[in-house]
Amino acid sequence: MANKLWNYARKIVTSISGLSCLMIGFCIIAQIFCRFFLGIALTWSEEIAQVGMILMVFLALAEVESGDEHLKVEILFSVFPKLSFGMTIVGKLLTLVYSSIILYSGCLMLPSVQRTLAKASKFPIRYLYYAMLLGVVFWMIQTVINMVKMVKERGAQK
Repeated sequence: MANKLWNYARKIVTSISGLSCLMIGFCIIAQIFCRFFLGIALTWSEEIAQVGMILMVFLALAEVESGDEHLKVEILFSVFPKLSFGMTIVGKLLTLVYSSIILYSGCLMLPSVQRTLAKASKFPIRYLYYAMLLGVVFWMIQTVINMVKMVKERGAQK
């Protein structure tokens, strides 16, 4: 039950990430259309595209982690195959440390961005931080799930 609920929540967040990608495309196409055909420049499109990029990346972190698709230095796994389990666990622990730092820093920034708006689009920056923090929390949860799964699989093999 908890696994289904988690997968459902992760898919919702990933879908929002996909919508952010569409938002980036819309902003770029709108800017191109307005510049070439109407002779005007949109003041808000670049800001909204940047917001979309940040949302897309942070909200997709858990989905990428669920498939264990983050960047790795594969040559280390080839050269030291017996250490691959240990290196993977150390990598996931470092991921948790790094994401904890991002989470902590983001929480520290929240009070100072509560009333901040983007210059051209007037987009409330706090929503960007909320989405970033949500994405990082989901990333951390998925990393722990993957670590537990790896340890259980390793124990079952022995």
